[in-house]
Amino acid sequence: MRPNVAFGALNAPNVAFGASNATNATLGRNKRSPARRPGTAPRWVFVLGVAAPVADTVVGLLLGYPLPALSVVMLVVLLSGRRPRLVAA
Repeated sequence: MRPNVAFGALNAPNVAFGASNATNATLGRNKRSPARRPGTAPRWVFVLGVAAPVADTVVGLLLGYPLPALSVVMLVVLLSGRRPRLVAA
């Protein structure tokens, strides 16, 4: 048996188990999931989260070299002002 086929055959159950765990955890079926979970972020966070990389790409193409300045600024602002708000699940 070729090594790639053997590795794939041995790795398939691990991938299936990981996918099952990820799905169960996100759907709240996990016994260890907390009764309260973090609330969703405000709308402006999602808008800036999408707009910053797009703007960085446009600026990078205009300048001729990558410049992830807005993405880094957005990351610093969000991480410095992050306060977890818990809501009932």
